[in-house]
Amino acid sequence: MVSKPVRKSALFVLSVVLILLGLATSEQTSYAASAGTFYNPIVSSGADPWMIQYNGVYYLTRTTGNNVTIWKSDSISGVESGPKVTVWSNANTAFKDIWAPELHYYDGYWYIYFSADENGVGATHRMYVLKSATSDPFSKYTFIGQLTDPSDLWAIDGTVLTYNDRLYFIWSGWNSETDKVQRLFIAPMDSPTHISGNRVLISSPTYSWETSAKAINEGPEVLQHGGKTFIVYSANSSASNAYCLGMLTLEGADPLDPAAWVKTETPVFKSAGIVYGPGHNSFTQSVDGTEDWIIYHAAKFNGAGWTRNVRAQKFSWNADGTPNFGTPVSTDLPMALPSGETLQRTTYEAEQAATTNTLVVNEANASGGKVVGHIDYADSSVQFNVQVPVSGNYTMYVRYDNGTAGDSTHNVSVNNGTAKTITYPKTGGWVYQSIATLSVALKAGSNTIQFTKGTGFAELDCIQIPVITPITSAALSPEAPNGQQGWYTTPVTLCLSATDQLTSVANTVYSLDGGNTWQTYTAPIRFDQDGTYAVAYRSADIAGQEEMVKTVSFKLDVTAPAIDIAMPEDGRSYEDCVELTPSMTTTDTASGVDPIKTTVTLDTYAYKLGTTVPLYTLSLGQHTLTVSSADRVGNTGSKTVVFQTVATVDSLKALVARFAKSKAIDNDGIANSLQAKLNNDSLQSFVNEVQAQDGKHISHEAANVLLRDASSLLLQH
Repeated sequence: MVSKPVRKSALFVLSVVLILLGLATSEQTSYAASAGTFYNPIVSSGADPWMIQYNGVYYLTRTTGNNVTIWKSDSISGVESGPKVTVWSNANTAFKDIWAPELHYYDGYWYIYFSADENGVGATHRMYVLKSATSDPFSKYTFIGQLTDPSDLWAIDGTVLTYNDRLYFIWSGWNSETDKVQRLFIAPMDSPTHISGNRVLISSPTYSWETSAKAINEGPEVLQHGGKTFIVYSANSSASNAYCLGMLTLEGADPLDPAAWVKTETPVFKSAGIVYGPGHNSFTQSVDGTEDWIIYHAAKFNGAGWTRNVRAQKFSWNADGTPNFGTPVSTDLPMALPSGETLQRTTYEAEQAATTNTLVVNEANASGGKVVGHIDYADSSVQFNVQVPVSGNYTMYVRYDNGTAGDSTHNVSVNNGTAKTITYPKTGGWVYQSIATLSVALKAGSNTIQFTKGTGFAELDCIQIPVITPITSAALSPEAPNGQQGWYTTPVTLCLSATDQLTSVANTVYSLDGGNTWQTYTAPIRFDQDGTYAVAYRSADIAGQEEMVKTVSFKLDVTAPAIDIAMPEDGRSYEDCVELTPSMTTTDTASGVDPIKTTVTLDTYAYKLGTTVPLYTLSLGQHTLTVSSADRVGNTGSKTVVFQTVATVDSLKALVARFAKSKAIDNDGIANSLQAKLNNDSLQSFVNEVQAQDGKHISHEAANVLLRDASSLLLQH
């Protein structure tokens, strides 16, 4: 039997001729084949992926069965080849079947939620929680204990919702020991390690797409965007092709109100083409924060059951604010890399490798348009010449197709050493590619990696060797914005720290101008000037391998608005016959001035902006005007000016004319008489006449003002 009898019978002679001519033995490293794109899966085997980005670094955990392991990566696409740490295991415990761990960060510590049973008895599955020693996800963890509501029933797939600054635990569980249909429940939490109230049922499998293989709701995951809250969950049997994602939308104000959760009537992500059983997901963003990505598992092939791998796909948002996950993209099609990410792998095309007794076949879906097949004989081989700068263990990505009905294998030897076996699960057809991985020990410089026949039949598209670079974490202090609308209102300190998986870090550099100029990082950087910052950074190791450039962005507004008062002028005297409209400008070059929070106070009395104040309504003497303002993040400031109101003969004349016009003096003869006395500087006669007409032809209010000013002038004589 051969791998592709239809192709081989027609082309075998041609392949022999090509070998004899030496045309099938050349090799060349190709970078362009996958430039800007990548292929799923991002993890060749595994399920229940949870990915979170923290300080510019991605952390992934997934079901491993008997422990909790965390992977670390600069990128979504490169997570499988990143360093990993087992932070907790079931050694010296009765725990088995450790499922679906999740990593959550609260108040400086990491909490890992997972489910496990006791001694392999499935009915004993419950939720448990670990707590980190520090803010480093790779730090040590302490087993805190079980996380349960008073019912203490079967529970798996726990996650946490933060809503209006409150925590809620959501999980899949049974109604009772006799009603074992998996449903979704929610309960309040008073800390990250304690459920503080009774559970509430929020979803049961009712639609045919939730029940066709088995009635199940599980794997709830929180998605929040634009003020909306969703729970995306897995439905149906996880071992079937019918496994899919459903969605609940929080339409009410109380997450503990079952009626507040509205279920979408159809799946939001389901099997399509050669993608089977997509489910149990998490969400993250591209490294530059501009794209949303779903991380999920799917069956490796039709009917694969629990034989699954981990995949990534960008999603968008509908006009109504709901997520649009689209259709899952098959593993044989390239996808654009997450924005800001570069493929940190060197690609070696199989058709450009040194081959013996094989056949190069055109294949439209292959990364370079060709695959190498017919690796069917004892002397068949495909040998790659691989260059790496540093010795160490590398995760080799092998892109292949396997159109047989079962698993196939190749034997892989590095530098003529002992061969390892790499297994290729079936892909559902010879034109459908997927990825398998194998750990290989490479030495610095040139290496040979040779593939020879194993069991079954498979074709090689290419191999990829990761470019191992430092991973730099960017930590801001304070950790989160302490002002409104995502702004910091106190100085920010940026701390960069780098590690390298294979060697040591040579240097870390940063740029404040978009990468035009770079500075060597030597100590934490303090920012205390208002502005919007985008700090680019990267590290290099002693072998010269440079990390891809990453950016941390933040907005800083530590300064209250600047206030300039044009009117009244500070220290100036004004005749009390004039009208004064306070005039000022408020500016804030960072977050901007909040116009509704600018106020004017005159002698402790609040005035609306734009109010005109007749100065005669104020007492004579010193007055204080204060303008207060706030910017959009809450910084407040104020400025005060002091001015004087004075009385003069001319101001008295003006007031008499004003009151006559307003009919506060309702007799023109009296008004003329008062003006004449002022022209003759007869202030006492003026006072006498005003007193005589007070409450008669001169209103009491006007008379008080005139008598006050005239008395003030008499005291000056």
